Amino acid sequence: MHDVQEGMRDAWEEHAPAAREAMGDIRRSAVDGAAQAVEVGAMIGDAIADRLPPGPTEAARKRGLDLRWLRLELNIPGLVIAGAAWRWGIGPAETAVGISQQDGPLAPAGWVLLVVMLLGALTLLPVGSHLASAVAHLVTALSGALWRGLARAWHARVLGYVLRLAADTVAWVLIIGFVRLIWRALVTWLTGV
Repeated sequence: MHDVQEGMRDAWEEHAPAAREAMGDIRRSAVDGAAQAVEVGAMIGDAIADRLPPGPTEAARKRGLDLRWLRLELNIPGLVIAGAAWRWGIGPAETAVGISQQDGPLAPAGWVLLVVMLLGALTLLPVGSHLASAVAHLVTALSGALWRGLARAWHARVLGYVLRLAADTVAWVLIIGFVRLIWRALVTWLTGV
């Protein structure tokens, strides 16, 4: 048994450097082959791209007239819907102004504080910590499912367009609302009315 181990050790010491060198050559040739394959693929891609007809926006892009960055398919309908909403007096800024005038500027914060205090009192009960933990797990699971559903719907064709249009409309409503509030404050400051 000892002779076999000695023979294996001697064979390993004799042939190991040659095996290592052969493995290094194989690695180098594989890396060189991969680099050559990438170059050939790039040349084929360039050749195919040269033979394809230009896209519908290629001429506009060459002249510097590509307007896709404006996202007109979302902004024009979003602006129209936001303008219609403001025409009928619907908007978060006006609602916030109405609440502030009637109940004070911290009225919305009072409702949030009420819910937080109720949950805090509930956790002090003997069964409250288990109930609060169950509610937290339920809220986490529901919010995760809602987020995944919205992400899937956002990438759908028709439903994604409707969601993006709704987000764009909300953004325009907020922009118009803040501009109107700033305009009113500026006119009041300038005229005193």
